[in-house]
Amino acid sequence: VNEFFDINYDYIRQIVVEGENYGVNVCLENMPMPDLPLGSVQQVLDFVKKVNHPNLKICLDTGHTLIYDFQPGDAVRLIGKDLLSALHVHDNNSQRDQHLDPGQGIGKWKDFASALYEINFEGVFSLETHEPKGDTLEEREQAELAFVNMIKNIVNG
Repeated sequence: VNEFFDINYDYIRQIVVEGENYGVNVCLENMPMPDLPLGSVQQVLDFVKKVNHPNLKICLDTGHTLIYDFQPGDAVRLIGKDLLSALHVHDNNSQRDQHLDPGQGIGKWKDFASALYEINFEGVFSLETHEPKGDTLEEREQAELAFVNMIKNIVNG
């Protein structure tokens, strides 16, 4: 584990310094592999804090948090505004990385929206879902807009 950490530390440090030269933040994403030493939100957060570079941020993948039985809203609060830069938003059943629409799995999405509001999230929000078989483009658009409107309603009170 230490060797894995050291290799990644040196590699990420080089990338972040190069990103800084171009005015670009580098984001490290949590992964859905519990055996990976840099998979969970806590592990990624600890790593980013250890690197301690202003251009290294976190991309929170909500579906990947659920693999660890950790809710996305709790992850948002844990990471906080200063380090949370991007979101990959999707749902699953906690058993595998399914990329379901929010609300089709076990994610607590109202709490997630509340957490984003609490930290005043201003980063990139990306729905990372697949198109279910049989959905028309209009049905897909309506489902995505309903989720976005739910988030807006919570944020706007």
